[in-house]
Amino acid sequence: MSPAPLAGRATVLQALQMGIAEQLRVLDDASLTGTGQSSAELLGVRGAVVARQLTSHLLREIVARGARGGPLEPLANQLNHDVTHIQGQRLEGMLGELVDEARRAFSRLDDRDHQARNPRLEAGSPLTLRLSVGEIYLYICSSCGFWARVISTR
Repeated sequence: MSPAPLAGRATVLQALQMGIAEQLRVLDDASLTGTGQSSAELLGVRGAVVARQLTSHLLREIVARGARGGPLEPLANQLNHDVTHIQGQRLEGMLGELVDEARRAFSRLDDRDHQARNPRLEAGSPLTLRLSVGEIYLYICSSCGFWARVISTR
């Protein structure tokens, strides 16, 4: 792989995904067939779906063959590292959403007008948050702040 596809990409995995998607973009180009429909439309699929599936199968093969050692082992290791890195970023985003929601909840609790209208949540009382990432119980502790436990994810 030339250095150009890696430019602006955080990981080799992302560069591979984008490279395959760019190469297969022609499947969605209706001007190439002369029929007014793209090749993908004629086959009843979308080029992006083909690119995702092809990338998925290619990655599985690289990782499976690289696990046995040989010339694909370094690439397989890098791709595994990239997957872990991307999952970490996703979890970081989910945690950020949780922290933001907790801050909003604490802000509402500290709002004097809100306190006058609603009873205050006492330490140890559970507060259930429903976020796009799943259902989370948030427990408020007067000595250490709060902690959360993920009950379910979607």
